[in-house]
Amino acid sequence: MSLKYLKTSKGSIRECLVCSEIAFQQNYIDQDQYNEVRKILTDLSKMASGYKKYLERKLNAK
Repeated sequence: MSLKYLKTSKGSIRECLVCSEIAFQQNYIDQDQYNEVRKILTDLSKMASGYKKYLERKLNAK
């Protein structure tokens, strides 16, 4: 997998965080839903970052 796709995915995760914040402020979702979405997106961001580091190490080892 190319590192550029991971960069794109991190940007998409940030966009989702902004959208969830707006949805919460506009009362489309409640506090529990907002917290759940933020937790999921935070976990996804951490996974993407970890995978990016793994790939960078693997590419640098060649």
